[in-house]
Amino acid sequence: MIDVSGIKNPAQAAAMVALPATLRAVTDGATEMVKHYLACVYFTDTGEDEQPPVDALLSDSAQWEALRDCTAFIADCQAQNLLAPYMAAVPNPWEQMGHDLWLTRNGHGAGFWDRGLGDLGDKLSDIARHAGGVDVCQGDDGLIYF
Repeated sequence: MIDVSGIKNPAQAAAMVALPATLRAVTDGATEMVKHYLACVYFTDTGEDEQPPVDALLSDSAQWEALRDCTAFIADCQAQNLLAPYMAAVPNPWEQMGHDLWLTRNGHGAGFWDRGLGDLGDKLSDIARHAGGVDVCQGDDGLIYF
């Protein structure tokens, strides 16, 4: 519990009390998103010729890059007031957001734009494409790197 006894403005105090629940929800959501983003990496970019094997492990740097990219995407969506409408429109939104970020930014032929979300899907696609594509490779150590 956050100590709000020194905050004189009741609205600010209420916002500070509500903040942990909001942060916890977004943090839990981001964790779910990263998990499914990385699952999509394995689905689209391992196991074929010239790709890492499906049982290759992710490097620490790839995991950190995934976390960074997913949280940056969440922040960009929130800044454009797209996060709440997406959460309301999509079943399992964090899971789908992870998949669709990977698919859209890498041009895999599916993603935000083809989920029946109209303008919302188009705007999310623009943000994902703006993030740029990610190349997947296997290092000499056998780990997956971006």
